Amino acid sequence: SWPPGDTDDVEDAEEVRLFEKGWTDCRDAASCVMRDAGSEYASIAPVKTRAEDWKRRFPKTYKDAWMSHAAPTLFAPFARLELLSWSPLFVPGGGDGPAPPLDGMAWYTELLEYGGAVDAHDPDGNLVPTLVEKLVAPTVARAAESSWDPASAAQSRRLAGVVKDLLVYLDPRTCDVMARV
Repeated sequence: SWPPGDTDDVEDAEEVRLFEKGWTDCRDAASCVMRDAGSEYASIAPVKTRAEDWKRRFPKTYKDAWMSHAAPTLFAPFARLELLSWSPLFVPGGGDGPAPPLDGMAWYTELLEYGGAVDAHDPDGNLVPTLVEKLVAPTVARAAESSWDPASAAQSRRLAGVVKDLLVYLDPRTCDVMARV
């Protein structure tokens, strides 16, 4: 047990090496996932362009197909792949800074303006918040429950920063995952 106010940010060098190797292996494997997909499906940009073109050219069939509700499922694999290289507790290379911000991720940047939502009633405007709720928040909750070392000031600062960012999208009173965090 640590005396109040003490922190332990010293990690065993071998544990850090093994963690970094596993994380690197995971990122390397993730980079190969879309290798066999055709170029029109291998990244967010062309898929997004096709969906937005459909919405613009054929709004009735876009709406009738419930595309606004299917969009999170369509784009989730791209976000998941990028989230494999992100952690709310650790920084690649063992740096001391904050966790990389969500708004710096490619999926976030690409999808923030998805569908050209022009008013608050357009469900396409909820794409990023839905992905944050369904993908990011559970990742943060798992990390907090299974990997967070409360004695680590660096991990605690990173986790607090990420939770603060999540609160922009999610209300702990209505989101069970955020209530757990």
